[in-house]
Amino acid sequence: MDLNERWVFIPGLALLLALGAVVGKRLTQDYRDRRDTSITTVALVWALSVVHFGLVVVAAVWSTWHFSFPAPLALVGGVALVGVGAVICVAAAYAFRSFKRLNFLEHSRLVTEGIYRWSRNPQLVGWTLALAGLGLLRGSGMVLLLAGLFWVG
Repeated sequence: MDLNERWVFIPGLALLLALGAVVGKRLTQDYRDRRDTSITTVALVWALSVVHFGLVVVAAVWSTWHFSFPAPLALVGGVALVGVGAVICVAAAYAFRSFKRLNFLEHSRLVTEGIYRWSRNPQLVGWTLALAGLGLLRGSGMVLLLAGLFWVG
């Protein structure tokens, strides 16, 4: 990792972790106090997502922490993971059928149809698979790290 990459990733990862801690605290507080999610918390979740996505894009473009993997396997495996992940994400978003429900602003009923018959968090599974596929395609250890952080978060 050269000096330019450090200047992007060190503060970027610090911001990601700080925002993640704030979002976690706010979600806990919102559900304890209100049994609902505030618009401020939703905005912070979106900010966290934008920071994460920005770091993923930069890491993928620069192939940060490059690792070698046989090109045919990286291509087939990466495309398969990205494709399956994208399909799962779209299926999960479609099952909500509501922008408010998709963004934690309305939860009057539990979604149990579509892909939610098999998983409670398919959009997270799909996005993690897509990120892992991108990391494999670009040979970027940083993208794989960010996929792991997303999964844990």
